[in-house]
Amino acid sequence: MLHEHPLLVNLIELTLNHGLFVVRAARSLAGAEAILAEWRPHLAVVDMDNDDGEDLLRRLVPPTMRRSVTPVLGLTRRGDLKTRLGLQPRGR
Repeated sequence: MLHEHPLLVNLIELTLNHGLFVVRAARSLAGAEAILAEWRPHLAVVDMDNDDGEDLLRRLVPPTMRRSVTPVLGLTRRGDLKTRLGLQPRGR
């Protein structure tokens, strides 16, 4: 999970850990890359409002691939349709 707000990270970790999921969180692209170098998640939760969100999404879904091997849940607080629809093609 890449997210910069500790309260939301804690809430998501608590929710997923309650379901017996292993959660690893990073606040930066470097932190996320270090986690991905040693561990392959079943789901990635990415804060698309984070400065590193787009870069992490590009790492998880390279332009040469039609879709990510790892399912990605992109979170955004922006309500504009352009942002939300821009994420959809990469999540197929």
